[in-house]
Amino acid sequence: MKRGSWLLLTAALLWGGSYVAQTLAMDHLGPNAFVFCRYLLATVILIPFAARSFRNKGDDRELIRRSLLSGVLSGIPLGFGMIFQQLGLTGTTAGKAAFLTSLYMVFTPLLGLLVGKRVGIKVWAAIVLALFGSYLLCVTEEFSIGKSDLIVLLAAVCIAVQLLILDRFRTGVDSMIQSFVTEGVVTLIAMAIMLMNRETPAFSSIASCILPILYAGIFGGMLADTFQVIGQKEVEPTVCALLMSLESVFGVLFGILFLHESLSVKEMVGCVLILVGVVYSQLQSSKE
Repeated sequence: MKRGSWLLLTAALLWGGSYVAQTLAMDHLGPNAFVFCRYLLATVILIPFAARSFRNKGDDRELIRRSLLSGVLSGIPLGFGMIFQQLGLTGTTAGKAAFLTSLYMVFTPLLGLLVGKRVGIKVWAAIVLALFGSYLLCVTEEFSIGKSDLIVLLAAVCIAVQLLILDRFRTGVDSMIQSFVTEGVVTLIAMAIMLMNRETPAFSSIASCILPILYAGIFGGMLADTFQVIGQKEVEPTVCALLMSLESVFGVLFGILFLHESLSVKEMVGCVLILVGVVYSQLQSSKE
């Protein structure tokens, strides 16, 4: 495989593991505080790399401008997406959250219609298939959808918006500057919401979940997000989407291995339908 393919596959693996870290952290930190801590760590680690890019490419003002702009624009939906995802994890399992978040691959062509990107009938069929899978996964015996499931779905919409923005800035940007600004914007959003909700995490609480913070910040944040930005520039859209969709598979596997979670037969069928819809929509979208 190309270097970009390996980077995207690695990013999907790291994101999948983040669901476990996010779930474990909820025993000690509020959702907004955890997002703030993990992305603050990611932002700080990226400082020297972004500074080197500024030094090396400071004369190219257009590149710097586009890199800063793309970082801000992509960081806003990602920030709210991470907040929604973390809030949703307070009432659902890591496996469910992973699969529901993967619906960003289906929401992307839907939102693409707003910017003039037409979607074929086969892609719409894939969307219906994935939504039916979501129904099987989320709807209870009383035919109601849990509040936490809806919140995670909002996260998927936000991430779909971020994907469309990144696609708009595939060229003419510096990946390190873009990633640094994106992580910084997410940090600021999480901090603002944390303060608005009066979440004041104690140092003892942060110390109690330092390992989840380190994993989510370094591996699931700084590394995975940077790998995504670089990988999307080097891999054709179909392969990129397929590799990224494996995030949901890894999320469920890690949830079963480390959190001893389990899924009913109905929920497993829903997971399979979502994954099939996600993969099929990307294949058809690329062909058309």
